[in-house]
Amino acid sequence: MGKYKHQVFSFSDQEEIVWETPPLGYFRLDIDASVNNEQKATSGGIIRDSHGQCIVGYQCKLGYAHSTTAELLVLIQGLQCCRQYGLERVIVYTDSMEVYNLIMRDGDSSHPLREEINVARSMIFSEWELQLKYTSRDTIRYAN
Repeated sequence: MGKYKHQVFSFSDQEEIVWETPPLGYFRLDIDASVNNEQKATSGGIIRDSHGQCIVGYQCKLGYAHSTTAELLVLIQGLQCCRQYGLERVIVYTDSMEVYNLIMRDGDSSHPLREEINVARSMIFSEWELQLKYTSRDTIRYAN
């Protein structure tokens, strides 16, 4: 079995103020989702390399959804995209503290989003080096 490297369960005291490139050899995935007044959700993400060059960007209309559902789905979509491109060292940035906390907690088996939470966790805790970080919406504005 490979060596797993994850930094999901540490919350940085230093919030990123301005967008920064990832360290050499890493890729940065910025994700965001939004829900309008009619409860229609969209999601998007962008993956950049350590030079700040865009590798791929994506967006998706999710239909009717709660904001937490949309944020979980965009995380799953982004992780799937990273897998498709064969990226093994990824830093994921989200502006959803609720999703960050749902991933970090053991979770309640009766949580209405337990399936999505479990899918995201199983992807996060697979064979790759991944960090999940919280940041402000302003820092990831191009993901939406």
